[in-house]
Amino acid sequence: MKKSLTSNGNGWELHVPKPVLKLLNINPLETKMLFEIKSKVLYITKLNIDDNYKKYENALIKKFTKRGGGYSLFMSIVLLELIDVNPEKDLVEIEVDDKTLKVKKAII
Repeated sequence: MKKSLTSNGNGWELHVPKPVLKLLNINPLETKMLFEIKSKVLYITKLNIDDNYKKYENALIKKFTKRGGGYSLFMSIVLLELIDVNPEKDLVEIEVDDKTLKVKKAII
């Protein structure tokens, strides 16, 4: 699924449709998400309450923000540069793989 990013303050937001959140078994108001980058792909995974949060103290962890009829994840421009996305002209591609949401630059 290809999507554009929405400007918000000093960063950008990725709107995630409700059906995608349901596929990932995510309650967007309570779930914390772990952000990891590998080979210019952003991997977003759900953190379980039972996880040892001490090992994630230096990790990028975010929560969803309510926006309109859905939910968004905020991404700084630095994060987008790491996955080689220019939000003003590029689209991102969202892919659900097992329990992971993959975000990468869309090839047009």
